[in-house]
Amino acid sequence: MAPPSNKAFKSEVVSALPWVLGAVLTAAVISFIWWGLLDPAKEGGIERLVIPEGTAAKIDAGEPTFAIPSDIIIVRAGQVIIVNDDVTSHLVAGRVVAAGEAMSLSLSSREGGFDASFHVSGYVNYTVAGRGGLLITVAVPTLIFGLPIGLGLALATAVARRIGFSYETPG
Repeated sequence: MAPPSNKAFKSEVVSALPWVLGAVLTAAVISFIWWGLLDPAKEGGIERLVIPEGTAAKIDAGEPTFAIPSDIIIVRAGQVIIVNDDVTSHLVAGRVVAAGEAMSLSLSSREGGFDASFHVSGYVNYTVAGRGGLLITVAVPTLIFGLPIGLGLALATAVARRIGFSYETPG
């Protein structure tokens, strides 16, 4: 069998294009809707971190303080309000929070930690929760699912056309 001519190849590519574009567009729409339905991950995260009264006294006495875990999940774009209800000032991320005061702490990375005199270890790890960005949540699934489905539909159409498949009933 002779190889297909350049004109026949172009014809096959042009006939495959609607299938591929349609599948990619469908996958993009589904991915975008899915991204929109994702919760910005407020559940289980904190917006305020309260240092309870007596924390400094417990740490000085060598007693455990169970009020604040060593790993926290923060919501609201990496901002957390630190409220000091203790009778002593505390050092938080290099800043002093006086007794009875509050401060806003902006965290620039999605994961990390900060110095915390209100914790037994002197350090608190954090993770900023939230739904993924558009690139990872929409573009990647669109390409992963849309391209193979579109190419598969195009291939099936090309094969059906070559074997003479028709939807018409004989009559």
